[in-house]
Formats: sequence, C-alpha cells, structure tokens
Amino acid sequence: MRSIRAFRPVTAAVAFAILATAAGPNGVHASTTTVTALWSSPNPSEWGDEVILTASVRPSPDSGQQMDGQVSFYEDSGFLGFAPVSGNGIAHLTVPGFLAAGPHEFFAYYSGSETFGQSYGQTTHAANDSRIPVRVDITSSENPSLRNTGIEILISTDPIPDTGSVRLRQVGGSSSGPVELDADGHAKFTWWGSQARVYELYACTLGSLVYKDSCSQVLNQEVFALNTTTTLEVEPSTIYPSGSFTARVTISPPPESDINLRLNGVPLTNWFIPVDSASGTGEATFSSPNGEPFHDGVYALQVVYAGGLTTNPSSSEAVPLVVGRDPSVLDLTIEPARILPGQEFTVSARLTPAPTSYPAAVGVTFSVPIGVEERVTIPLDSSGTGSVVVSANKWPGGMYSASATFRSDLFVADAKAMGALEIFNDVAPPVGNLSVPSPATNSRDIVLETIATDDASGVTAIRLSNDGEAWQERSYAPTQAWTLDAGSGAKAVWAMWGDAAGNWSVPTSDSIVLDTAAPTATAPKQALSSGVGLSSGRLPIRLTWTGSDALSGIASYEVARQTDGGAWSTPTTLIGTSQTPTLSSGHTYRFRVRAVDKAGNVSGWQYGTTFRLSGYSEATGAARYAGSWSSVASTAYWGGKTKAASAAGANVKFTFTGRSIAWVTLKAPARGKANIYVNGTFQGTVDLYASSWQGQRIAWAKTWTTSATRTLEIRVLGTSGRPRVDVDGFWVGS
Repeated sequence: MRSIRAFRPVTAAVAFAILATAAGPNGVHASTTTVTALWSSPNPSEWGDEVILTASVRPSPDSGQQMDGQVSFYEDSGFLGFAPVSGNGIAHLTVPGFLAAGPHEFFAYYSGSETFGQSYGQTTHAANDSRIPVRVDITSSENPSLRNTGIEILISTDPIPDTGSVRLRQVGGSSSGPVELDADGHAKFTWWGSQARVYELYACTLGSLVYKDSCSQVLNQEVFALNTTTTLEVEPSTIYPSGSFTARVTISPPPESDINLRLNGVPLTNWFIPVDSASGTGEATFSSPNGEPFHDGVYALQVVYAGGLTTNPSSSEAVPLVVGRDPSVLDLTIEPARILPGQEFTVSARLTPAPTSYPAAVGVTFSVPIGVEERVTIPLDSSGTGSVVVSANKWPGGMYSASATFRSDLFVADAKAMGALEIFNDVAPPVGNLSVPSPATNSRDIVLETIATDDASGVTAIRLSNDGEAWQERSYAPTQAWTLDAGSGAKAVWAMWGDAAGNWSVPTSDSIVLDTAAPTATAPKQALSSGVGLSSGRLPIRLTWTGSDALSGIASYEVARQTDGGAWSTPTTLIGTSQTPTLSSGHTYRFRVRAVDKAGNVSGWQYGTTFRLSGYSEATGAARYAGSWSSVASTAYWGGKTKAASAAGANVKFTFTGRSIAWVTLKAPARGKANIYVNGTFQGTVDLYASSWQGQRIAWAKTWTTSATRTLEIRVLGTSGRPRVDVDGFWVGS
C-alpha cells in the first residue's frame, strides 16, 4: 500500500486525455484491454479519518493473467500519488484524514504495460466534518492609531476551542505567535503599525478533532503620522572663511530626535543642531566644516528633519550664506633669471595687502616643456614680502616658466603671478670612484662600490667592463653587482659614469685577485717552553704550525681545542702561526688548525697528536733528593711549598715517562745556578737570578719527538753570594 506522495499539479482531466491514446508505456498498442474499478473506505468518512483508495485492474475478458504496472490516483484538485499493481491486479493508496466536508471525486488511472492496455476508474466519496464551529471576533482599542504607537487588539472566541490559543494575522504580511485564551475565551495583542496606511488584520484559531479552524472577519486598522514644518534662520549671512555663524531651527510639532544641518545639500555628519523635544527649537554655532576653513562662495544652508516614530519628515527653505575674502595682488621676482646648472638664484614675492594670519607662504612651481617640475615655498613676513635662495642642483637645463600662488590666508583672497628662469645645459661629466670589496675573492660574483657625483644634472648611468673595451651600461647606483672573468689570478674592473646631460667620465679601474683554491696548513705541534710562569696553577704550552697559499695569501688561522676527548671548542682566529694556551694538569688535549686565505677559501682541519699534561709537586715520590734540602712554605709557591738547597753538589733526580718535561722554580735576586742533566747527559746551566721576585716560573723545559722513560737531574752549583736553588715541582707531557 502506498501513501500520498508530494502534490503534482496534474488534473484528472489531463490524465484521461492521455488515456485516449490507448497505447502502452512505450507507445506500442497493447494486445489486452483492461478494466479498472475504484472504491474508497470508509465511505463516508469523518474529518481526521484516513481514507484508503483501492483500485482493481483486470483483463477484459478476465483471463486470470498476472497483472503488472502501476496505478496513479487523482482528485479533481490534482495528482495524489501512485502505487504498484500486485499480481492479482490490486493497488492501494492512503489519503490523510483531513478531507474537507462534502463530496470528493477520486480517479484511478492504470498506465498499462507491454501486455496490458490503459484504463481508469472513478468513485464518489463523501467526507463529513462534524466538529464544532468557533466564532472569532476582533476589535482594536484605537482606530485610527498613531504610527509606531502601541494599541490593543482584542480577540474573543465562542465557544473556547480546546487548543486554548489564537493567532493574529495580517493580510499579505506576517503572523504573530500564539496567545493563550483566558477562561472567558478572550486574548489581547499589543500591536503597532510602522507605516502610515491601512492594515488588514484578522485572528484565527487552530482546529482540532473537536473544533473547526476558524478566523474572524478582517479588521481594517488605519495608521497615520503627524505632518511637520521646519524653519531655519542664519546670522550673520556673510562671513570670512574662518568666521562663524549661528543657525536657529524651529520644528512644529516638536521632533523626537536631533536633525542634520546640510551645506549645499550635502549632509555633514559632524554638524548637528540639538532640538528640544518639548519646544521644538534649537540653535548651534558653526565655525567651519570638518575643521577646515570655508571656501569662497555662496552656501545654501538647509535643515532636514528626518521624521520620527510618529511624525513625518520635513525640510526648511534654503538659506544663503556668503563666504568671501579681501582681493589681493601678488608680485614675483627671480634674480638672476639666467643661470648655469647647479647655480643658486633668489625668488622673491610681495603680497598686497599683507597676510593677516601666520605662517603664510607663496608656492612657486618651475616647469619646462619636457614635463619636469620643481617646487619652491617662499615664507612671507608681516609686510607681505619674502624671498628664498634656491639651488638649481640637478635641475635639467632649459627655459622654466614659474607659476606663483598664494592660498594660505583666511582673510585675503587667492592671488597668482608668473615669472621665468633659464638654465644652461650641463657640459661637465660626473666624478666617480670605483672600489672592489676586498683585495681578493673566491667568487666571480662581487659587489662593487661605484659612488659618483655630478653637480649639475646628476649621475644617471654607469658602464662596467672587465677589460676596458667591452662595456655594459646600467642605471646608476652607488653599488653594483658584477661578475669577474673566469680563471684564477689578478683581475681588473673598469667603470665610467654618465649624467642626465649625456656627459661621460673617463674610465677608471681597480684590481682584485680571484682565488678559488683552498690554502694549506700543517698539523699543530705542542711543546713545553721555558721562560713562562704558571697562571692560576695552569701551564702555558707552545703550539706551532705552518700554512701557505699560492695566490691571495694567508689571512688568518682558526685553532680549536679538544679536552678529554669531548666536543671541540669554538675556534679562535689568529694571524700568526703559533699560540700559547694555558692548560690544567690531569687532562688529555688535542688541537686542530685550519687556514683561511684572503679570498675567503678555507683549508681542511689539520689535527695534532693527543697528549696528556701531569703536574707533580716538589714532594712527589718520583723525585729523589741528595744533599741538604729544606722544605719552605709560602703562598707564593706552587702548591704552597718548595724544596731549597744552597750547598754545591746537592741534587734532585726526577724520573718520568713522556715526551716533554718542565722544571717549576723561583727566580729572584738571591737565587743561584744549577746544571741540568737528562739520563746523565749534560743539557746546560740554568741561572735563576732575576732583578725581582718571579714565582712559579718554568726555568728549563724540553720536548722530544718520542715518549720514553727519562731521568731529569738538577745539580746545585752553590753560586757565590746567591747559592740557593728551589724545586717547586715538575710538569710532564706524555
């Protein structure tokens, strides 16, 4: 069984006209005719009852064949829906139970198939509506009513419908939400009209299974608005551009909001005249529109009242306001009137009468036929005169016409004057300087400094070349990107400059080395050195390396350090080939070096050997003392103590394994000499004399190419008058 689908505006008469073709769905005449019967149930029906339409389609004569296809159902009002035909020829359609009371004509149209022809049937259905009718009355508390003024719309119903509410509607307009009826079947709506016209209002109740839908008669509610008149007075009627005037307004009846004062018919949003709502009058004083002086002329002032909620708009008559200034005469003088490019000249102006407000000035525009313009401003003093010295630097040559204008005063009228100036053409070329960015580069692409000046027409162009013969011309700029010829070696760059007059300077050049090869560097070598002192218990060592570069030369070296196998330090940049870092005892160290040439090329890192520094105090077990040695304590000594001997022949032997050894001692005026031996081989004599006290000094040090176990011997010589020798400790590099 099918229910009614969406309404389609196809009437039964049209459907049955189609049937007259007696053709199947594909336009082919079917071989078997059919008969369609239609009936409804229940019949008659009550309002709210669903009605089932049943169509029976059979062959004629009835051969017992299985039926197919579909049946479309219609009422005179239009298409209701369709349903498929079962094998026994039955199709059903359910009609909602809201049929209007009275007879209804239903039609069933069988559209046929390849086998069966079309046919239709019809039936008459009776629908009853036994619900209780409701009388609805509508009245208003005030008719006619004032625009945008609320009135009461009174609704009464008899009997009271069980839906318990009523709606207020407007013909061709909107509908209000439902309002509950009171116990007497009454309801009130507050309503107002926003336009002055007649509104058609009516009220309706919503039907139910017991009560019918009911609406009142139409209430013609008239809405009106009050007409107004507006007048304007302006005093004074003639002013200067900086003057003021007072505008007085009267509106009858009084308005409900402020009004706009219009100037020449254009509303100015910052010009308002407040109007008292009780008296309908108001006034305001205005000095200038939008804070700017008035322009000379006649202004048509008008007050426009936009109307209120209950009143209509109105406008005053236009009232003229005359704005004017005193006439003036302007004289212009140019001396000299004929100059060379870059020269100065004086422009003078005199205004009669003199300005009355300051600062005041005259603007002068110099122009030539080619379209070039130059502007000059001449300040005026209290006598109305003024002059200014102008430099024609970079002004093109030619005959200039000078147009002077005075517009600054609020009391003196505009004035104009004319003059002339001739500038001779420029004949001198620019003066420029070419400079390469550095003595050397590793890239063909460089930036040149090409600063040039021209005292007349100005620098406008530049030509660049790599050989002084093939030139590339460009717009002038103080810097220029340029590409050198390929191939390493010394390069030359040429430049010449042009001005706006077409003058070109003589060529000039500068040189630069193009070096794309990286420099070389050797691995750093470390050694312990004498003649230095400990720094906060840290030992200075000596690092050395070499480097070379064939073209641009070495610019600097970068040296980095690694401690105990950790991360490399930030490189230190050095100019020379040595460094003296101070290192702590008990750690391993490694250094690396790379070279940077003057073109910016960088060599690879060169890594030195890893070594360990160990510091030993004078009391170390590796030291064997012979002879008379005493222990002396002082904060001046490394570790706070030292061993000292004065007798000749006293010695100390220190056995170590490593590649480097250093002896820490004290040098002073009272210290003597000692002989140094390594593995019994004499190394030399060390004199510990110094004119001032020098603690924790490296008196002797030596570095070998290989690590080995060696014995250092320090033998006191007992120097006359200063025999003492101190042993403050040892440093070993391994």
